Amino acid sequence: MAIFTFHVEHSPRMLQLSDDVQGTGNDYVQLDQIANLEFSFAKSDSHLAPHMTLLFKLHLSWLTILLTLASPSHQFTHYAPDSCTIIGDSDVYGIGIRTSYYLSFFAALIALVAGKKNVIKYCMKGLIVIMLAILVTLIRNTVMGSFAVFEWLITFPLLLTPGLCIIFCLLSHENAVICGCFGVIYSVYCFLQPWLYWNRTFQGLNPDCNPKYFIYTFIDLYNPHLIKFFKAMAIIACIGGVFVAAISISYLVQGALSSDEKLKEKDEKAGSLFNTITENSEANVRVLETAQKAFRYTIAAVFLFSGVNIIVFTEKMLARNDVDLSDASFESTSQLIPFLVGLFNLVSTLYSSFKHKE
Repeated sequence: MAIFTFHVEHSPRMLQLSDDVQGTGNDYVQLDQIANLEFSFAKSDSHLAPHMTLLFKLHLSWLTILLTLASPSHQFTHYAPDSCTIIGDSDVYGIGIRTSYYLSFFAALIALVAGKKNVIKYCMKGLIVIMLAILVTLIRNTVMGSFAVFEWLITFPLLLTPGLCIIFCLLSHENAVICGCFGVIYSVYCFLQPWLYWNRTFQGLNPDCNPKYFIYTFIDLYNPHLIKFFKAMAIIACIGGVFVAAISISYLVQGALSSDEKLKEKDEKAGSLFNTITENSEANVRVLETAQKAFRYTIAAVFLFSGVNIIVFTEKMLARNDVDLSDASFESTSQLIPFLVGLFNLVSTLYSSFKHKE
């Protein structure tokens, strides 16, 4: 298995890609060339320059992170030979990665309750990268013949819940790019549901085994009524994904072509969810702030209930189906690093949310 490593040198600024296994030599990508491309593009349109430059740097950062963390793996969710034990994909839902999901969810809840939009932005940027990486992994695993329905049922709710929780706070013109990126990735998840539940329903299933799904009680995963429900929801999700994609793309275009000042002006005129609207009466301002706080608390309570349920459902489902994740311990780097990232995210969110109580 090829192991790819990146080395960044400051002078000259170069990105070195080495193939440790093949020993074919080193390939270099001049970061200065990328910078020159960026600057020449920016000069072509002075109005778009600062915004497209920012987007270019953001996308380059995400790409670098994904390539750096990527570790080619042939593991995917499947049944062990002549057994009903499910060999799980620890790179997707191992203990450290699941814990990171859970910590990210609670960090999002804390930021939502505190009403700190800057903190919420940081949570969302990290979550978008994770969602994209997991989406690519799930598609690859499904194409390779994984126990697809089981794997998606475990992973999709874990990613969806914190994202929806955060997006309720950020839905505004000012955060158009972040909201647009999340919406586009989420819509891709929606578009893939019919492919999963109509074409890959029984892929990876051992006919001698009886996998279980948990919704307050254990039921057969391949109960005909449950399968029909999944198929119906897949169609609904796909239709809804069309609207989500259209809105998200419009947000992305708007965020890329408009200045920050213009986006803020649109929020002030339209009255976004958490922007303060200036009123002549101080009493009206206090009423508005109280209403906003009540709204945040209500949304947080709804997501707390749904999120805790999803966590319980996930852990119950993994335990009942004898999923083997023995290689996914906290002693493993692949589990320890995501856990620490989630933990630091939670701690920094707590600190940033309440150090300057307003």
